[in-house]
Amino acid sequence: MTIYVIIGETGECADRYKWISKCFTDEQIALDYELKCQKFADSVEPTDYKAIQAATKLSPDPHFNMDYTGTTYYIQSHELVTDKFMESILKDRQ
Repeated sequence: MTIYVIIGETGECADRYKWISKCFTDEQIALDYELKCQKFADSVEPTDYKAIQAATKLSPDPHFNMDYTGTTYYIQSHELVTDKFMESILKDRQ
């Protein structure tokens, strides 16, 4: 099974901050959520500290963060494996 991980990112170089916003099993829902988060982030002025503080309470992303560089969202897809599957893999290696 594939999961779709929505990642938020702000900052630059050594001050870059990334976080996982949410994960979905449905690709279209993940795409819709990423777009909703990005539209919201784009509506916030990244040089207005008060606007950023207010946005943290209003964002669809519960982990929303922003600095003067703005915020970018993207999706990564990953294979989700069950615990039983991993147990069998690890058992075969012993």
